[in-house]
Amino acid sequence: MKKTYSCLVSCAICAVLTLSCCSKDNNTEPEDGRFERAVLIYMADDNNLTNYFRAEMRQVIQGTKDLATNNKLILFVDNNREKPYFMQVEKGDTIRLKSFETELKSSDPQVLYDAMKYVIDNFEAKSYGLVLWGHADGWLMRKSASSSSTSNSRRKAYGVDYTGGNTYMNIPDMAKVLERLPKLKFIFADCCCFMCVESVYELRKCADYIIGSPAEIPGEGAPYHTVVPAMFSQDSTFYKQIVDKYYEQKSGGYSVPLVAVKTSELEDLAKSTAETLQSFANDIEPDEAGCRYPDVSKLIFYYDHTQFDMQDFILRYASEAQYKEWKRVFDKAVPYHTFTTVWMANHVYYSPNNQMEFADFTITEERLGTLGMYVPQTDADQARWNRYYQINLNKSMSQMNSEIKGMQWYNAAQLSKMGW
Repeated sequence: MKKTYSCLVSCAICAVLTLSCCSKDNNTEPEDGRFERAVLIYMADDNNLTNYFRAEMRQVIQGTKDLATNNKLILFVDNNREKPYFMQVEKGDTIRLKSFETELKSSDPQVLYDAMKYVIDNFEAKSYGLVLWGHADGWLMRKSASSSSTSNSRRKAYGVDYTGGNTYMNIPDMAKVLERLPKLKFIFADCCCFMCVESVYELRKCADYIIGSPAEIPGEGAPYHTVVPAMFSQDSTFYKQIVDKYYEQKSGGYSVPLVAVKTSELEDLAKSTAETLQSFANDIEPDEAGCRYPDVSKLIFYYDHTQFDMQDFILRYASEAQYKEWKRVFDKAVPYHTFTTVWMANHVYYSPNNQMEFADFTITEERLGTLGMYVPQTDADQARWNRYYQINLNKSMSQMNSEIKGMQWYNAAQLSKMGW
């Protein structure tokens, strides 16, 4: 979940943003008729994150002050204080472009599609970026915005919306609508636990790069005053600038583990992962039902025992030669990530005598790949660590073992051959 409520910090609201209205005619048009890059920040804020909006906006405004006019930054804002609207931020000024008279659900995939299409239709550019701002929880399935569910379960994918009940956007639904648009230059997920292989594989046809964190992030999210300029960089390794500027920010003394994924390499990663899993499948003892569930104790994990570090898992079980080949493919798919030995986390135990290290596992540069992966377990496994953490995830492992089959990664990596 992005900025889980238990890790929110108090935010002083010092000033009210003054929003002026103007038409598209006030935009500075580029000489060749196309902007260099247009970026949409999609603020799924109709939830308990609304109090962060003004602080985030101050940073966004600061980040545009030196931005070239051949770039465009547009926000779609849906919070619980007013009706949704589009806003342009340029050279430190805000311009209300369009306001909606009725409420919208930002957790509805169609609303996301319409918002991105609005930017594409009104700001023709050589490339486009999308920032996903809000709550998230990896690939995990929840009933979508079209359902009548009002469950307040911790299990969700992206963008909880409180309007008319708590609803979410599943990653496959997100991918389906974004695939209808021109392929984006990047998707930057400013939310918790987004960067798992299941989600990025689902979105591989939607963007060239996907950037974010596999772990929980602090309440303030990205430092937009420095990240906004990085989002418009024309360098081939622009994603490094986004990651580095975000990583420079520390909250409570912690850095954020961040990763950039090159989506064109993900199919090769799935193929290599399938081969690697099969290389050690017979080394995992089957249970009474014939399922081969691996020992995940002491593996690096992120939010809870549903996202393990992919590299750490493969390193534990693959032979040296097989791991070396898999790592070669992995490094193409993951061209950049940060290294940190600790981060802000609610469901990971810190060392009893040292809050700057985890008690559950030890992080080394060799082990940390900074990309999450679901590893099936038994309900008995879950019961043991639920007692340890004293939390209720509102879903059994058998349910999640079933739901993972709805993700494309499950078939691409041939997880069924593992008895999963």
